[in-house]
Amino acid sequence: WNYREFIIRSIERDLKKRYKRSKLGYAWSMLSPLFMMIIMATIFQHIMKSSEPNYIVFLFSASLAWTYFETSGKLCLHAIRSNASIIEKVPIPKTVFISSILAGQVVELVLCLVPLLVVMLGVGQPITWHILLLPLLLVPVILFSAGVGLLLSISNVFFEDTEHLANLAFRALYFLCPILYAAALLPENLQTLLRLNPMFSLCEGFRDVIYRAQVFDLSSYLFCFFGSFVIFVLGLLAFRVAEKRFMYVL
Repeated sequence: WNYREFIIRSIERDLKKRYKRSKLGYAWSMLSPLFMMIIMATIFQHIMKSSEPNYIVFLFSASLAWTYFETSGKLCLHAIRSNASIIEKVPIPKTVFISSILAGQVVELVLCLVPLLVVMLGVGQPITWHILLLPLLLVPVILFSAGVGLLLSISNVFFEDTEHLANLAFRALYFLCPILYAAALLPENLQTLLRLNPMFSLCEGFRDVIYRAQVFDLSSYLFCFFGSFVIFVLGLLAFRVAEKRFMYVL
């Protein structure tokens, strides 16, 4: 909290840097995921013959949670190395770099909601009060992303192959989460195993409140919240121990 101004300025700097020479600017945060969802929805609904009605909303709703997690993780991977010059000169808690990334991705997620709502109106998908439950689902997503991001940032300082391994892991986890398909299509025993990954149920939770217009399963939510909190605490403890050695490696 004491470094909130630094975090806010970091978010502003990153957004301005990303769209510095772009004519559309922040609109790309909305247009880019929209274009991808249209392409994927066209492939899976018309070519692969998915039985889900309004497949683009089906896909987009679950992708919100996954995109936050994956993008945050990949950005946190470089959080310490890319800010090595600041760390050397300014006595600042190193966790603020992770915090600014997580907060910045919340802004991106909110921007992504705009095209999603437009698409829902366009295809006649009802927008119900259940969408107001999204902040509750976002909390464990942020906690889990923070824990994984902290661990990745540590690993990347000491082990430079982390980026390649992380890309492979994210790619595999993407297909092991119910984003392109509904969780109900999987056998029960496989679902039980995959639900050990909190993102599995959280993607379904996002789809419940946006696409299915229903309240997410409370027991699954509590399990995800607890699991995400444990990962966050483990990541934070590991970071506190490892940060004392950063300057000897960077």
